Amino acid sequence: MKTEKLILLCIVLVFFQLVACERNKMDEVLPALSNARTGVDTDSTTDGRIIADKTTGIKQKEGINFTLKDPKSEFVMWRVIPAETVINFGVKSIIHFQKAGNYRVYAIDSMSLDTAFIDVWVTDEVNTIPSGEQTFRKDEIMRITPSVSPDSANILVLNAVTDGTYNCQNNKLVAAARPRDNFGNPYFDIDFARVATDLMCEKGENKPKVTLYLVNPVAEKIKGKFQIVFNNETYYGSFVKTGNKYEFDWPYESGVIFTTKSI
Repeated sequence: MKTEKLILLCIVLVFFQLVACERNKMDEVLPALSNARTGVDTDSTTDGRIIADKTTGIKQKEGINFTLKDPKSEFVMWRVIPAETVINFGVKSIIHFQKAGNYRVYAIDSMSLDTAFIDVWVTDEVNTIPSGEQTFRKDEIMRITPSVSPDSANILVLNAVTDGTYNCQNNKLVAAARPRDNFGNPYFDIDFARVATDLMCEKGENKPKVTLYLVNPVAEKIKGKFQIVFNNETYYGSFVKTGNKYEFDWPYESGVIFTTKSI
């Protein structure tokens, strides 16, 4: 039993020694702090192996993407001088610089310690994160493309998207379709409320969209109605379903537009 404990202790000591050696190698590939922040050497901007969203005019707290070109492996360590928190995705990373100044970003191969670097400059301006909750612009256009569900012709599918773009790549339309009792005939209240995101806002802009499913009675021929509330306006329309075919009566050419009147 004592022999087993002694062997285990020896293994632990060897492991810590290896980690210490690896750390020493890491320190050797990083330059002194004073050299990293000058930005006056002619070849300090980049060695051509790291791609960044931008290297100058970066705002404080703005997320910047870095990508290592032609990596020797997928196991890449990212380091910043002066130190900053790095979100590491292997050959890619995201860094939010918290203070103004010059920074040098390193990409270091975990196995060979092959190193690339790029210099960036952060301004005094603080980045403002766009809100995921947004209202529609006054002159916004909503375009609706109807289709039939592949599962059943009794399910009318409405694909809606705005003409304009809004903050956040991962935005979406917040909408609801509620059936209303209309003496056996389908009647739907559809409300397009706002633009939103589920979690954190992904940098960029996009056209928000949503897909709604309207379930109709099982019948060879039915007549349905719906009203759509969008941007503080209410629009009224109707449709006739004959077998697998739909015909829409939609008189509007602005605000909310149906891209086709027959499917």
